Amino acid sequence: MKPLVVGLLALTATLEVRSQAPTSSEALWSKKPSLLPRTCKLEDYPAGARQRNAQGTTRVRATITIDGEVKNVEVIATSGHEDLDAATTRLFKSCRGTPGEKDGKATEGTIEASYIWKLE
Repeated sequence: MKPLVVGLLALTATLEVRSQAPTSSEALWSKKPSLLPRTCKLEDYPAGARQRNAQGTTRVRATITIDGEVKNVEVIATSGHEDLDAATTRLFKSCRGTPGEKDGKATEGTIEASYIWKLE
């Protein structure tokens, strides 16, 4: 089987990124934080996962700082395979983003995103 990484750059329709909705006590976002997919360093399909024909979708939550750094990446829905989840975490940590804006000021914010691992 030939590995095919589907997600960020290969098929953007499969990358779902949502900003967390502000609570009523927070100022409304004038601009939500966002991920810049083209800045992410795609990894090779993990060898062990390829050998096991492991596939799946990993969902993560991450913080985008006012400097555009992606940090605090945590898996919130596992693919069912530790190696795919670990590779997804590394992938998102390599990305850059744009901060949100509240009241005209750059503001750290949270996003959620999914990455699909698929062998074809």
